Amino acid sequence: MADIDLFKAHEVMSGSYGTCMMNGKVVAEVFEWKAEIKIDRKDIDLPGGQKGKKIVGASGEGTLKRYKLNSNWTKDFMKIAKGQEVYFELYLEVNDPDAAGAEAIRITQCWNSDGFEFSAKSGEEITEEMKFGFIAKNLQLVERV
Repeated sequence: MADIDLFKAHEVMSGSYGTCMMNGKVVAEVFEWKAEIKIDRKDIDLPGGQKGKKIVGASGEGTLKRYKLNSNWTKDFMKIAKGQEVYFELYLEVNDPDAAGAEAIRITQCWNSDGFEFSAKSGEEITEEMKFGFIAKNLQLVERV
């Protein structure tokens, strides 16, 4: 059997970065992120006793992680503790020079889903994680190579 190279190891895309912006300024550089579109479906009865599903809605959710560099992030999100909503924009990118492509998405009007926590451990860098939500149509593909 002949050896078949489907792809080379260096062609596998590696993650890049993201930024979180509030009021036009970057408040966080993100080192890990995930954004998902969830689809809501409704059961539909078809002729002959068959069942199908129809899309009736969509929503967005995700998670981001960042290193703590300053208190700007905390200051902006303290409004949540007072019952005020805080909206932000995300620009998330995968751009690996060894891979055959790049992707970037922009999500506007994101919100903090679960609040956030304060924590630290002596001698270790501080990271912060936040779950966020968004309206699915607010996710835009801004770059695809």
